[in-house]
Amino acid sequence: MRGLKKPMPKIIQVNKLESEDWLQITANVLDSSGVIGFPTDTFYGLGANPFDSTAIDKIFTIKSRDKGKPILLLIGEGGQLTQVVKKVSKEAEILIKAFWPGPLTLLFEAASGLPSNLLGNGNTIGVRFPNNQVVSQLMRKIGRPITGTSANVSGSVECRSGTELLNALGDKLDLVLDGGEAPGGKASTIVDTSCFPPKLIRDGEVEREKIESVLNISLE
Repeated sequence: MRGLKKPMPKIIQVNKLESEDWLQITANVLDSSGVIGFPTDTFYGLGANPFDSTAIDKIFTIKSRDKGKPILLLIGEGGQLTQVVKKVSKEAEILIKAFWPGPLTLLFEAASGLPSNLLGNGNTIGVRFPNNQVVSQLMRKIGRPITGTSANVSGSVECRSGTELLNALGDKLDLVLDGGEAPGGKASTIVDTSCFPPKLIRDGEVEREKIESVLNISLE
């Protein structure tokens, strides 16, 4: 029937749980083309199966996001990187060792087989290893990356808590993992390592000077 609103999503207080039941519940949602909200080491994000084009389309709709813009991914362990990228350059390896887990997103040439809507019809994919136990534990459970785009309508303020997320996007999500207040601060720094020398795409939490120092080169 028209006019009926989607019910508010299930909310799991992950910082208060002693059991790991939430992991299976969340995995089931992701396996069913669902979209979740979850905390990271910066702000809350929107998670979906990156190999599921239907789930990716839902994220674009939820965020009112331009479909020409790609969606970054989060990994929960280093081995998951090979599922979504073609190769890791020497410079990327240095940055990974220095700054992961943490607020640094690296761009790589995308592996074949990823949905075109995930890539914004481009050929690179942004990947980050967040320093947050909730999302890392989840990705180790499901054995693959998840999307990590910010949990907000494009152009609006990022959400720092489960409450803010519910107020902003509540009836559009399938599940919210409420881990309390996220640290906030600056967004992740983005560096393109698919080229040489690497390019600084977005200033963020990890300063340019620190990146240039560990690489011993100047970023474009």
